[in-house]
Formats: sequence, structure tokens, C-alpha cells
Amino acid sequence: MRVHLVNPNDVAFGVGVIVPRWLYVLAGATPRRYGDPAIVDETLAMFDPSSVEPGDVVGIGIHTANALRGYEVGRLARERGAKVVFGGIHATLFPEEPGEIGVADSVVRGDGDSIWASVLDDFAAGAHKPLYDGGRVQETDFAAARWDLLPAKGYMWGSVQTVRGCPKHCSFCSVWRTDGQKSRLYPVDEVVSEVVELRRPCAALDERFDAAASLQELRPNVGHDRRGGWGWFHHGLRTGHVTRAGAALLAL
Repeated sequence: MRVHLVNPNDVAFGVGVIVPRWLYVLAGATPRRYGDPAIVDETLAMFDPSSVEPGDVVGIGIHTANALRGYEVGRLARERGAKVVFGGIHATLFPEEPGEIGVADSVVRGDGDSIWASVLDDFAAGAHKPLYDGGRVQETDFAAARWDLLPAKGYMWGSVQTVRGCPKHCSFCSVWRTDGQKSRLYPVDEVVSEVVELRRPCAALDERFDAAASLQELRPNVGHDRRGGWGWFHHGLRTGHVTRAGAALLAL
């Protein structure tokens, strides 16, 4: 049973702007007994159904804009005899839809960090459930991304995250619905470690920014290497608030 993780997109450009972080976090949550997941980001190259064998598990993460392509990928995978699992923002808000349109065997609502291993174990045992609730994992249970699986070329920017959740309830935003209204902060040391490991221009993919701190706090821990072309984009610039880890990135 091989695990495939697919980020759907209608067109492959051969290059991506920002790394879709969820692919590598879920790869990190995949138990090593199932081997390294096959990661497919369709902004780089389209999903190849011939890479799937009967009994494989294909995990597809969807938001509203790419849901229809995700359902198409799900149908292609099912035609190859694979088991199909949907997760992501859209599947969390509308868990019945992937089964109706995308022929899902299972849907995972919420965070996949902790529950993904159980989902795979159930498929391996032939006892999968139609719906899993991953909930909102606490800071201590955030899965570490498998950046060792990231291709050396293909993306302009890497991606890190310093917080999940937002206490506001803006009508146009899904974050408070899917990630909750409590800010769950990533441990600063772990964010710094990711920065060092990625060693490329990075974007902080944060939905909300609080716990403002000195921009100088962690600068000595991360370092600054202009020869490597490091740079940072942080959404907190729009709100005037940043997390402690986000402040460290802005200080570079």
C-alpha cells in the first residue's frame, strides 16, 4: 500500500510560487512503515493515474477553488483501484460533497496531523471509516514537515507557519470556522529550525497574528545569509500584529 498526496490544480506550469505546506506536513504525519509518500503538486506536474496501483491510498487536499479538479483526480484514482481520501478546508466545511462528487472512500475533517496515521492503519486493515474528525490539534502535536522530500527546484518560495486559528469571525473568511477562534502558536524553536532547513526565500502562511514581540528577539538564532537569497513575506504586515516566530522572520 503506497500513499499518494495530491494538491490539485487545473493547469501545470512547471513552477510554483509558494510550496503548498500541507503536502509536506501530511507527509511528516505518514508513518514510516508505509514508506515515503508520493507527492504530487499539480502546479508543477499533473497527476499521473498510471503511478497508482490497486490498494494504494490517494490523499487529496481541497479548497473551494480546486475542489472540482480534486474530485476529478479522485475519480481517476478510484478507476485505478485506489482508495481515495479527501481533506482540507472545503472537505472540512462540506464533508458530504467529496463522497457525492469525488467518489471518496473517506473524508477527514479538521487537522490531519494526528489522525492521518489512524486513517492509513484502518485502510491497511480493510476497516476504514467514511468520516474522520481530526479536530484542532494542540501546539505539542503539530506534525513536522518532511522537507527532505521537497524538490530542490520548482518553487520560488518555501513556506512556514507560526500560528493556526483566528479569534475574529469575518464573514468572508473560513479560517475561524475550520481552525477555530483560539490561536495555536508554533513553538518558536521549531519555526527557526524549519527556516534553517529550508534555506530559501520563505512565506509565512499564517492566518492570524497576535502575541506581538520584539523584531530583534530571535534574529541571532536564525542568521542572515544574503548569498543564499533569503527573503521573507509575512501576512502580518497587513494587520500590524505578528507572532513571536513571525517577528523573528521579519527581523531577517
